[in-house]
Amino acid sequence: MEKVWITGKSDDMNFQTAFRLRVGATTQPTEIVLCTNTLFQVFVNGELIGVGPRRNAKGYSIINRYDISAFTSRGDAVVAVLCVSYRVNSYYIVDEPPFFAGEAVSGDRTIQFSAYDYNPRVQKSERYCMQRCFAESYVLDRDPRDFLNGAYTPAPLPLSAVEGNIMLEAALPYPELRPVYPHTAEWGALTRPEKCFRYEPPLSARISPVNKGYADDQLTERISIEAGRFGYEPADGPVPQVIENGYLLYDLGANKSGFLSLGARTYGDCLIYLIFDEIIWDEVRDDGLGKYFPGTAKPLAFYRLGTVNVVKFALKGGAEYKLNTIEPYTLRYLKVIVSGRAEIYDVNMIVLENPDARLLKFDCDDGKLSAVMEAARSTFAQNALDVPTDCPSRERAGWLCDSYFTGRSELLFTGKNNIERNFLDAYLRMPADNLIPEEMLPMCYPADHTNGNYIPNWAMWFVIELEDYCKRSGDAAYADKFRNRIDGLVDFFERYRNEEGLLENLDKWVFVEWSKANSMVKGVNFPTNMLYSAMLAAAGRMLGNKRYSDMADELRETIVRESFDGKFFRDQKLRGADGRTVVTEGCSETCQYYAFYFGIADKERFPELYSVMTERFGPKRDSSKDFPDVYPSNAFIGDFMRLDWLLRDGQTKRVLDESMDYFYKMALRTGTLWEHDRPVASCCHGFASYTAAFILAGVFGYRGFDTASRTPILITPAVPVRASAEIPVPGGTLRLDSADFKTEWKLYRA
Repeated sequence: MEKVWITGKSDDMNFQTAFRLRVGATTQPTEIVLCTNTLFQVFVNGELIGVGPRRNAKGYSIINRYDISAFTSRGDAVVAVLCVSYRVNSYYIVDEPPFFAGEAVSGDRTIQFSAYDYNPRVQKSERYCMQRCFAESYVLDRDPRDFLNGAYTPAPLPLSAVEGNIMLEAALPYPELRPVYPHTAEWGALTRPEKCFRYEPPLSARISPVNKGYADDQLTERISIEAGRFGYEPADGPVPQVIENGYLLYDLGANKSGFLSLGARTYGDCLIYLIFDEIIWDEVRDDGLGKYFPGTAKPLAFYRLGTVNVVKFALKGGAEYKLNTIEPYTLRYLKVIVSGRAEIYDVNMIVLENPDARLLKFDCDDGKLSAVMEAARSTFAQNALDVPTDCPSRERAGWLCDSYFTGRSELLFTGKNNIERNFLDAYLRMPADNLIPEEMLPMCYPADHTNGNYIPNWAMWFVIELEDYCKRSGDAAYADKFRNRIDGLVDFFERYRNEEGLLENLDKWVFVEWSKANSMVKGVNFPTNMLYSAMLAAAGRMLGNKRYSDMADELRETIVRESFDGKFFRDQKLRGADGRTVVTEGCSETCQYYAFYFGIADKERFPELYSVMTERFGPKRDSSKDFPDVYPSNAFIGDFMRLDWLLRDGQTKRVLDESMDYFYKMALRTGTLWEHDRPVASCCHGFASYTAAFILAGVFGYRGFDTASRTPILITPAVPVRASAEIPVPGGTLRLDSADFKTEWKLYRA
């Protein structure tokens, strides 16, 4: 296929365009083949059938194929592809010169797309956030369906051949695009409060030489400020058919990710705003922002994540519109604001999920277990489309460390690891990036790291995940493809080893977890060195390199000697004015988890600490009374490491009990699992989907599947609960049935 783009528009930021073709009625099989590195949606006769891009490395794009025979067998099919070329740095869709390659293949005929000047989008809008691109705003004078179904044809646009990316085939799932419908939770009138919230983007999202976008004096509008001017007065009684200067608050019942869609019939020119979030932010009443939510209306904050969760439509009066977002968003609650007069109907979300997440089936008499398992499934489904993402909301980015756990979840939910393999392949293919050191790996990928930032810890997690993937997939030879990368990482860290062999004063963002533990990362950070020892050990095993293995062994002993004070492992050593390093008083719960998780400590050598870790630590500890000098952990990643370590240690009942205490409140509030133990950030974080493994171990004693013997790996279950499950495994489906501490199983071939 020829690669083209609109002539003279390759560098334009936030540029939307459209491609369209018509296929006549035919009994021949008909397929749309397209590839682009832009955001895109594919419609046939106005029906959304495909979205993308499905990502790999920079410089590479994945080919998409859509069978539209069901449409062409009934009559003509108008295929429209909407594309947005952002041309800004992000962690989501990278900054590359755009290209489009596409055609329809029907029997022995090939039909080419034409480009059209269809661009109702406000181009000079503000950034949605630093990690993603631009907020959506539209000016419409006619129904978008007119273009999508071929009733309206704007002026054609000239195309030029471009170099474009290398095009790839990939064994990735296509998302199932299906509507889900919310219920109305509140409605009322718009007010103009005395105190209006004025959104200012976080420092990282402001336009600068390393953060592209339109500066304030270039913007056509700032919809975040417009949305902050509204107040809300709830009303009683039935919802009116026509809304005039009012609002409707909808509840999807649980967090979902996808494209917002609604119908609007206007009576005079009007503005419609969509604002949304994952939670009703009841906590806002106590955090200093409550003054922006006077009265009794439910507080929905579009800016809670430091994002512009606002979409605007400016509509002409006396017309009917079908409105859709081109970007996917994550939310439970949606507020539709009508400034003017309009009828709002058919409000829904076209969910964007991995359909293979439903291959794992779980049925249980215990409502709590079922709720948390469903939350884990939903969390995975929303974060596993092309690369394993951290969250489907603020970033949609493929982060290392998160991916270590999400990769395990993928095998559990789908019976394969195609998404993780695509992610690892992206690291294998990635071109050199002169913004970070040559030997270092990007902390998330594909992504633009224009500020030169990286997380050295995440490169260590990459090596550990690679070994884990090779074991899970049975593809031991795959590791050798990364030999030069791994050797380069080991060489990179050599420059930071001090006289004791410990890493000291690592550059950039040294990250241990979201807790007080991360205030002790300067100088020698012992959790980081524990992770480093595990990286060296994994590299030694994968590559058969005895030097790496010996380095790991020596490092473990040094860490024990220098960090353990007889009671706890201390987090940090700092170098004093005399040049000597001295262990500080700081001590975190997370440091203890790192020690046990990475084999620095075990219950034989450290029985007292093991007992404290097991019996007195964990999310339920009152750190103000019990070990007040030991800083508590957070969900990402200390508490999660704890649960996974306890599972390894065979403490399945404790794992199950703690999981229910910890995750059930999340499942109730959002139907998904969170980045933190409080709703202060993402409430749908991919790594947490691994909670499903804790439940299957507790209920069935299921610890994995031995592909060689074609049998499950089972231990004693933790609870006598009536439950059954179907688990996809390579080449078939495993059925488990459990009651009274016994698990029966049967393997069905695919």
